[in-house]
Formats: sequence, structure tokens, C-alpha cells
Amino acid sequence: MKNARAVSIALACMIGGCATSVETISVNNAGMSAYQNRTLVAVTQAAPGMTPMRASSAAFGAIGGLAMASAARNYASEHGVVDPATHIETQLTALLQSRYGIQTVGDRLDMSAVTERTDYPINSDLLYVDAKTYMWMQRYFSSNWGRFRIDYSTLIQIIDGATGRAVAQYDCRKFMPETPDDAPTLEELEANNGALMNQMLMRMADECLAEFAATSLPAS
Repeated sequence: MKNARAVSIALACMIGGCATSVETISVNNAGMSAYQNRTLVAVTQAAPGMTPMRASSAAFGAIGGLAMASAARNYASEHGVVDPATHIETQLTALLQSRYGIQTVGDRLDMSAVTERTDYPINSDLLYVDAKTYMWMQRYFSSNWGRFRIDYSTLIQIIDGATGRAVAQYDCRKFMPETPDDAPTLEELEANNGALMNQMLMRMADECLAEFAATSLPAS
């Protein structure tokens, strides 16, 4: 039921739009200088199921929503689709090293099995690098049910290990392509072990990281 509720919320957000968003937090140069002796630790978070949205299921309301929720549980693994959050964290770690001289990198922290509200472990020696995929969806165009786009949302954070609070934060929401004229078919998306879906997700992940760097981090 938890997965079904998450998918229902995601569907409502994508169809009707979500009224709330996470506050963007920016850190200044003075703030970043205080973290130069910290150890960077990337965080593994569990992504929700990737929702394969179908017109045939959406037409049946709540029952169709439950069917999509069920399909979402294994869709990504069955079709070779990879959560791009780890890629964002790897690139962000490299950016923090090159831009601010934070050289030490520790072992990845696995929080994939904890509940959503679990706090980060308090450790004043650490600076957590966390990209949390909270929605990814394969969605048909209402004007052309045979063409699909990929929607992706992630929360990118840098967490002060001393306080467990974000010192930099950006909520990124992307989708591509914009029109059905440029959109692939389902067969094209799923071909070659989801190669096209992974390519699209990686491109959106890179765009999200670039936006995070521009809005939440000082240039030097």
C-alpha cells in the first residue's frame, strides 16, 4: 500500500501539478571554506519504483493506478533502467574536490533500507553528498498515446555531518522530450535493455547537477 500511495501522489503531481516544493538553499564562499577538512561521503537512497504510465491503465482510475503501482515495483530492473542518483553524487563529489579543495572521500553510506524520516548519522568529520530520486516515470503524451516521455525528479543536498542539516539544497524536476513529435515509442524506449531511457535520464541528471551548482554553490 505504501508503494501504491507513492505512485498515486506522483501521478497526481505529474497530471495536476504539485503546489509545494522544497526550498533552495545556497551556501556562500565563506561557508564552503569551513568544510575543506571534511570527508565527503556519498549516500545511497532507495528510489521509488519507476512508473510505466499507460493510457489503458489510467482510464480505469484507482484500479488502473494500482495496476501501474504494481508494475512500477520491478519495471526499472526488468528493463535495465538505472537510477541516475549515484551518477549525480559521483560528479558532485568531483566538483567539490576540484572547486573547493575538499580532497578526502570516504566509503559510501547505505541508507537504502531506512525509513524516509531517518536522520543522517551525526559526525562532525563528514560532509554528506546526497541525490535522492523521488520520482521517475515513463509517461505517454495525451495527444499521442503511442509516444512517450521520461519524467525525473531529484533532491540534491550537501549535508553538514555535524548538524545533519542541509547547507546546500536544490529540488530538480525534468522531463523530455517536450513534444510528441520528438518522442520515442515504447518499443524504442525499451530496446537494448533500456538504453534510450538511461540516456535520457543521464542527460536530465546532468542538467539537474548543473542547475544545483549554479543556484546553490559559489563559483569558487
